[in-house]
Amino acid sequence: GLGSFFYYCLIIYAAFWSGSSVVTFISGVIPNVMISFMATITYLSYCLLLGGFFISRNRIPIYWKWFHYISLLKYTYEAVLINEFDDPSRCFVEGVQVFDGTLLAEVPDAMKVKLLDTLSNSLGMKITESTCLRTGTDLLTQQGITQLSKWDCLWITLAWGFFFRILFYFALLFGSKNKRT
Repeated sequence: GLGSFFYYCLIIYAAFWSGSSVVTFISGVIPNVMISFMATITYLSYCLLLGGFFISRNRIPIYWKWFHYISLLKYTYEAVLINEFDDPSRCFVEGVQVFDGTLLAEVPDAMKVKLLDTLSNSLGMKITESTCLRTGTDLLTQQGITQLSKWDCLWITLAWGFFFRILFYFALLFGSKNKRT
């Protein structure tokens, strides 16, 4: 709905602001433009890799979990996913769609229906072409996104922006070579 759209715009703006805060801080700490650029790319690469976008929290090794929680992208990514999929009444995979993305995707639909009947008999529950097999809540659980609400993610994203702006201030205060005498 409209509220979800406005929330999406808000979280994207917050992510942009916190990202520019990080880049501002790094540029304040490292005076050389090329080294600053490489440090920023390195930091953002780790954020992208370990923030849940490529590797979910459940699959990150224990010794890298700390970086997952300090990733700027983690909170934005989770907020966008929660905003989109946190409705248990919406169904995202029904009946024969469960075979999409598998080796059985090219099998005729009639065969898929027979496979669903066989699964129904094996499991002892009725699975038809219209049976909902995966809701948005299931997708969030599969991705390991169960700890925070979308509003918590927004506030944390904004807090990261303020944190890096404050660090930038101190970097200028204590590290600047342009002192007035």
